Amino acid sequence: VRLHTDGLDDVSEDLDVRVQRLSGDAEVILYAFDISAGGRTLIDGRASVVLDAARLG
Repeated sequence: VRLHTDGLDDVSEDLDVRVQRLSGDAEVILYAFDISAGGRTLIDGRASVVLDAARLG
């Protein structure tokens, strides 16, 4: 995750959240995401989502 701002508390414009699935299977999915406002990127990065953590042990 890369932060391009000190926080989101003082952002007055609407937030635009974009997510793209990069890869995945039945257990884990990798996403790229960015959050912007007023045409400026505030946060971007990647996130891994484990679909069934209990099953992985």
